[in-house]
Amino acid sequence: MNDASNYEIFKLKYFREEILHLTQKEFADLIGVSQNTISRWEANPGSLELSTIILISQKTKYPLNDILKLMTPKETLTKDWDYDPKNWELLNEYKNKLKISSIKISQEIEKFKSNKILKDRLNSLKKITDNAIRMLSKPKIAFLGNSDVGKSTMINTIIGRDVLPTGWTPLTSMQIRLIHSSEKPNKLGDNDTIILSSKGNINNIQSDRFNSSKFWDDFVVETGNKQLLQEYGDRKGKKYIRNKEKADVAFIYVDHPILRGCELWDLPGFGTEDNEQDEFIAEQGKQNADAYMYLSISNGFMRGTDINYLKNVLDSISQITNDMKVLSNLFIVATQSHVIEDDISRNEILAEGAIRMNSVLPTNFWTFKNKVLSENNSNYDPIKHGEFSYEAFEKRFFTFTKDSIIQSSRLKEDFFTFLNQIAKNKMNEVNYYLKTSTMGFMNSIDKSLQSLKNTKKPQIELKQLKENRVYVLSDIENLANKSKIEIEKARNMCIKEFTNEYNNYMSISNLENILESKGYKNRKNDKEEFTTFVGNTIQQKFENIIYKHSKEYAKQLELEFDRLNKQAKVSFDYRLSFVNSIVTGVTSFGALTIWMSTFGNLGGYIVATKIVGLLSSIGISVGGGAAATAFLASIGGPITIVLAISIIAGTIVGLLTGRNWKNKFAENVINAYKKENVLEKYLEAINKYWDDTLASYNTNNMIKEYDNQINELKNKIDLSETELEKTQSHLNKLKLEILNYF
Repeated sequence: MNDASNYEIFKLKYFREEILHLTQKEFADLIGVSQNTISRWEANPGSLELSTIILISQKTKYPLNDILKLMTPKETLTKDWDYDPKNWELLNEYKNKLKISSIKISQEIEKFKSNKILKDRLNSLKKITDNAIRMLSKPKIAFLGNSDVGKSTMINTIIGRDVLPTGWTPLTSMQIRLIHSSEKPNKLGDNDTIILSSKGNINNIQSDRFNSSKFWDDFVVETGNKQLLQEYGDRKGKKYIRNKEKADVAFIYVDHPILRGCELWDLPGFGTEDNEQDEFIAEQGKQNADAYMYLSISNGFMRGTDINYLKNVLDSISQITNDMKVLSNLFIVATQSHVIEDDISRNEILAEGAIRMNSVLPTNFWTFKNKVLSENNSNYDPIKHGEFSYEAFEKRFFTFTKDSIIQSSRLKEDFFTFLNQIAKNKMNEVNYYLKTSTMGFMNSIDKSLQSLKNTKKPQIELKQLKENRVYVLSDIENLANKSKIEIEKARNMCIKEFTNEYNNYMSISNLENILESKGYKNRKNDKEEFTTFVGNTIQQKFENIIYKHSKEYAKQLELEFDRLNKQAKVSFDYRLSFVNSIVTGVTSFGALTIWMSTFGNLGGYIVATKIVGLLSSIGISVGGGAAATAFLASIGGPITIVLAISIIAGTIVGLLTGRNWKNKFAENVINAYKKENVLEKYLEAINKYWDDTLASYNTNNMIKEYDNQINELKNKIDLSETELEKTQSHLNKLKLEILNYF
């Protein structure tokens, strides 16, 4: 038995709130003392005598040995996570330099707004700069899990103070983002908290938009101090109850070193059945995050709905940068690990959780992820980047408790390594991007200078462009028609193939065979895991089919661009023009995401600059593997967490007895899927995916690109001798000074 003399304090408040789930008054009545006495004990828990702790054990019927486990050993008193942000400070300094450069370039654009040649070149330079700024953004860390696993508690422990509200009832009904205080908007003044309404689209809310008066007026609900979190985020808060503004996001600015290297996002817990809005807010937050802390309580680790939630996270995960090891941005954490007897038992719990999760994944889950990564990233190196595998997955399990530095040390060290590696990789990626982009930019200036020196050449080119306009417009129209035909072909093939796969798989005989071959028993846990395995396998079939036809569509698109550019009679790049026709501001590019992932290492700086901007607008790193793995996340699927749990509940009905229980249970599963119209939902998702592909570009913009090229040549020809010399002088100056911007 543990010796109480080895312990400094008994976490009485934690015991009352998170173990017993009692108010102070209820606990006082149970123990037989006044509420003031309980308040005094909780304010100074170190003063509690062993006799008092024994009394608490007797009255609560909670074993004394287990109570002693909740006491904090002297040698393991916790403190905040003392992260050294030096790598990020260097990166942030460089990012600030780029921001200053972007402002200077904007001033230059305004200065030369009447000179289209200079204005266009400066706009290109600004896009390069702004892309680099976006690429240097800090990772967003989402804290996910059921509503009672201690997400807010963990964040408070990392920060070293009670920034977020905590308790055993679901408190966080908002997406709360912790940002470093140095990034606080000037409008906030002495306050540190902003409450916002995303108006149904969390993508509207970005931390770098607060300087916009329109953004502030449209989305900011209220500003103040941390008390607002209780009022809006606590279900008992007055402003939560009368929340007419539908406030769903909060920013809180905190001075802590770890926030110099990341943003910490506290998301609403899953499983709050009385409020589906929480599920929606959590899902949108997950989609916009870069890394995930998935929390599950130790004494029920990876049980029940955890399996479904974590699979949902695995489907969403992608590389933050192209040089990161796979799965390094995933942390699966067993919280309140102090309640487990010893390190051996804790490690066993982690291992069993990994095995349980892996058992419900489709047979080719890891293989498929590796296929997507390797096929779309020429720089992928299995030795350097690792492979998606169970071996890599099981290393992502950790323990955490606010009461022990030792039990949380491996998580902390791994997380610090992760942040430092991202900083280095982001700087390397930005340097490579700027190097290739500036080379391309300077080449474009050289071409402009040569064109300006030879006044006859623009006239010849202009004549050719005008004469061939009707043919180019015909090419663009044919391209649009062929693209639509390919999209409809892909859509129909996806629907046909998935319907066949689904019907073949969801037969009683096939499900019976799976139950038999995988050794499932006639017990609740086994049947839940089987139903989850079935759902995951169907999702995998959906992704396989979508990916196959997306690759084929991308291949046909590339062949068409090669053909058009090869036979072009004028200097017009159909591929670049198509890139410029892609619509900004959408949340999904459909199959174009996989097509764009191939541009990560191409030398065409204008294409690359546009692609980087488009991908980063939906949270994808600069091409290559990061874009390819993010493609998997963008596919999504119609089976939400709530629906998956509903299906599981629909299958576990009644007691199945006799030798043919497998047949009866297989029939239950099929009926549950029919009741929820799962096949129809998947077909709707296929249609939406290809509708998104079609809606993500507008070939009318290609015609505008062609006409802009004609107008640019006209501008060159119409330049007076003085303007011509001035333009040449400024282009030469821009070429010489470009490196000063970076």
